[in-house]
This record gives sequence, C-alpha cells and structure tokens, in this order.
Amino acid sequence: MTLVSTSRAALALLCLASGISFSAHAVTYRYASTAYDRFQHYTKPCSAGTCLELAAGDGVTGFFTTAEPLPANLTENDVILPRITGWAFGNGQTVITHDAPGARVLGFRVATDATGQPTHAAIMVSRWADESDAPHRQGDRAQLIAARTSPYNPEVNQVILNAPCSVTGRSAEGVNDTCFGFRTTDGAASTANYARGTLVLDAPLASISNGRVTEGNAGTASMEFTVTLSSIPTENVSLRWRTADGTATAPADYTASSGSLAWAAGEDTYKTITVPIHGDTTPEPDEVLTVHLSDFIGAAPSTDTVGTGVIINDDGPPPAPQVRITDASTVEGGPGTHTALNFTVTLSEPPTEAFSIRWRTVDGTATAPGDYTSGDGAFTWLPGDASPRTIMVEVHGDASHEPDETLHVLLDDIPSLAKAISVQTSGTILNDDKAVEGPPPAGAHAVPALSPSGLAATGLLAAALVAGRLRRRRSGPTRSGA
Repeated sequence: MTLVSTSRAALALLCLASGISFSAHAVTYRYASTAYDRFQHYTKPCSAGTCLELAAGDGVTGFFTTAEPLPANLTENDVILPRITGWAFGNGQTVITHDAPGARVLGFRVATDATGQPTHAAIMVSRWADESDAPHRQGDRAQLIAARTSPYNPEVNQVILNAPCSVTGRSAEGVNDTCFGFRTTDGAASTANYARGTLVLDAPLASISNGRVTEGNAGTASMEFTVTLSSIPTENVSLRWRTADGTATAPADYTASSGSLAWAAGEDTYKTITVPIHGDTTPEPDEVLTVHLSDFIGAAPSTDTVGTGVIINDDGPPPAPQVRITDASTVEGGPGTHTALNFTVTLSEPPTEAFSIRWRTVDGTATAPGDYTSGDGAFTWLPGDASPRTIMVEVHGDASHEPDETLHVLLDDIPSLAKAISVQTSGTILNDDKAVEGPPPAGAHAVPALSPSGLAATGLLAAALVAGRLRRRRSGPTRSGA
C-alpha cells in the first residue's frame, strides 16, 4: 500500500491551509495514512450538508508538535495531551486544527518504544460544521478525522464529512460540547476508510561517540566526544551535556564539565565536546568517565546519548589486590539459640578484571553439625570493586560447660591476579555455661567453714577445757582423815 505524502512540503501546504506554522523550538511528529479504499458519498441534494466528496487518491495527513520529544516506553493508556503544543489533520477536503473554532479532541493516544520512537497512534479529532464554539445539539452536523496506525478494526480508520451528530459528550480536553456519535446511514454524510497509517518523529536524532585518550604523566590531555545529528537540521537545534564520574573521578582524574551545543538550520551535523584529562605517574587500571546529553530542542535523543570515555593508564600495571580474611568470635548461647560468626574478606584495592574465590569451613575443636553449621561458597569481584564480603557461620547454643571451641574458614582458588595474605582464619565459640557442683563422695561429710570470730571462740573454749584438767591433777585425790 502507498502512503499519502508526508514530506515537509506537503506539511507546509497543510500548515498554510490551516493558517498555523511550525514552532521554531518544537519537535514535530508527522502522520500519513494509506489512500482511501472504501467510500460512501452523500445522497444528493445533500440535505443540509455540502456535497463535498472524498477522493480515491486522498488519505489522512497531519502532524502534532511537542516542546520536547515524547518520553520512551509510553503506552496508549498514558495521557500525552498536556504535552501537545499544536496539531493539524486533513482529509483531502478539509483541515482541522487545534485552535480552530468548534475543533475538539476525542482521543489522543501515542505509544513509544525504548528510544522514544512512536510505535502506535490512535488520534481522533472533530469539528462542528458551522465552525463555532456556540452550544450545539443532536442533529447539528460535524466532521471527524481519525489518525490511527493500527491495521486492526479498519472500520475505525475513518473520516466523516458533515454527518448529523447523534451523541454529544465531554472531549478529552474537558469540553462538554463535543460530538461523539455520527449518523452516516441513508446517505446523510460522506465517509471514507483506509487500511492503516504511520507516525514518525520528524526531527534529527542526536547521538554521542565514545572517547579514548592516554593519560600522560603530568599536565592535561584532551578527550574528545563527537555529537552528531542524524540529518541536517531544517530548524534551530540545541541540547545540553555534562560529565559524570565512573571509575575516573573529578577533580583528580579529569575536570568536571558541562555546557550546551547549538545548530542553526542547515548547519553541518556534528560538533565536538572536549574534556580535560589530568596526567599522573600512579600505576592503576584504565579509568572511565561518561558524558550525558539532555534537554533536546528541535532534535530527539537517539539510542546513544551517553558517551563513555576511557583514560588509558601508561604508568605500568597496577599492584595485585591483596586478599585477607579476619578472625571472628561469638558467645555460644543457650539451648535452641543460634548466633553467628561473621568473617570479613577484604581486598587492598580494586581489581582490574573480574575474579572469584571460594571458601569453606573446617572443624577444629568445634565440630559440625553439633557446634555449628558447616558451609562453603564463592565471592566475585568486578573491575573497580573492592567492597568487603562477609562469611556468616551459624553457631548452635547448648547448656554444656566446656572450654571455648574453635573452627576454621579456608579461602581456596585464589587466582594469580590477586595476592593471598591470609587464607585461613579461626572462629572462636566462647563458652557461657557455668560448671555444676555434684554431691560429696559416699561416707564423707562436708565440714562447714568457720569465720575468724568463730575460730577465735573455738580457741577460747579449748583453752578453758585444758585449764580445768590441769587444776584437777594438781589437787589430787582427797584422803579421809587427813
């Protein structure tokens, strides 16, 4: 099927016929349907309507404008009407514009993909035939233009000329005086249908290249990014840009920068952004920063609006990250409780490439599964990531009085790009159970301990007993008659 022309010349004619013009800072979306393939014409003498008829070579053409490109990933359920700054749609015989008296929006739905390009449209506009905003009623005549992309339900892909209105209601803009039902039977109006349509973004797409430069040992080097428009602009275009840290950080590695770029109509499509890079003599991995494009006027974002800049290290290889694991300890806890031994694995500095290590628990005086839950696993570090990792070993509480117990965690499979400083550690389970005293042995009796005052009293009593015995011995036995 052949689409009706949607060239800029055709749009210019449409704008001229409608009396409106493109905004110098608008983004334009152009619509065109296939040629009409089904018709119904008025029955002459056309009653109260006119005898305009829709021609076989015609179709629906039109456009709408926005202050900035539509967002990505819109669905037909999203409301975009507040974003629309102007619109005009024609059917080959008449043109309906957003600011024409009696013009109404019945629906304005557009879906976009992940890059913001339109994928689907369902736009319906109408106008009262008397071209006035005075109150209307059923039976007054109106026109309808549907600009749809879907090939499904082609009976809705329709234009209507001067049909008696059968249903009125509220428009998408909130205007009550809007025709929603059109009587087209009995030759009361001219109608035409088309199979499908297309909606395209009529603006150059802006993209940015990646950058790459050798760092140097001192001073600054220039990293360049090229911003390109997909076509020579026919109106003024501008956008903004800014740098952002990656593994390279400002101000140490580069100068944080931002600015704007502008193209005049007809100007060459590319411009250059320069970011100053700071040299040093530190062995380190290659570092990365990014440049982001935003605030597009007269252009639309492409899929490449973030440029990646690589600062190439020229000071020798960076040192290998050193791997360490810490000891850990925890109180055992009572029966049915669970505590944790937390071991920390650290790197001395970020790796230049991804690597993994494995770990596993090993019994010491503590044994699994009685004293703890054994385990094993692995950790992975990505380039530039030196964040610590934690190994948690679950400890099982009990009520047994016993010495502190230990288990071990071993690190395995450490690659050559890392240096192992400590690969084995100990976890101590601290006993918190008191010893229980048993009964004395058979035949033995516990002797209570005496206090100092008790001991003194016992000593005085013993001395008195000894003195009494000595007095009896000195007096001897008593003899009779002496």
